[in-house]
Amino acid sequence: MDTATPFVPPKALTQLIDAAIAHKRAFSIVHGVDTGDCPFVQFKAVWLPEGCDVQTKVEMSWHTRGTGTYRFFSGIACGYWHDWTRVTAKAALQLITGEDCFYQRYAA
Repeated sequence: MDTATPFVPPKALTQLIDAAIAHKRAFSIVHGVDTGDCPFVQFKAVWLPEGCDVQTKVEMSWHTRGTGTYRFFSGIACGYWHDWTRVTAKAALQLITGEDCFYQRYAA
């Protein structure tokens, strides 16, 4: 009998997944174990903003290393005239929903 605890995604990850689905963003989720046997989860999303010829990409990760519970580890995003830069989960959500857009920042 398997008594492993089921995976429960962090709240911010659930919000990113829901937003990606609602806004038709391509995304992937990887749930694995790092070299130190610590579970992690990674979220990646990519889309082409309306009127833009450069994809926006968001990559976020959560690790359990040192705590045993999922904690936000890193977030990066890139897009129109914007190389990879650190982002918070909130900023990533704003990009995915279109509330913020690298292209709109510079196209106006």
